[in-house]
Amino acid sequence: MTVIPRLDILSEPQRRLWSELRAVPPEFVLYLDRLPNIAKVEKVWRGDDVP
Repeated sequence: MTVIPRLDILSEPQRRLWSELRAVPPEFVLYLDRLPNIAKVEKVWRGDDVP
């Protein structure tokens, strides 16, 4: 399965951020402890780690 992001629906700042995500190290972990409805730890998807 190939995931194709819909960048055209994002705001301009979000589109710019998307292009910078490849620079995020693979060991980076985003802690979401302030958001109760989301898992406590999420790995940032960089686009190249999809099976």
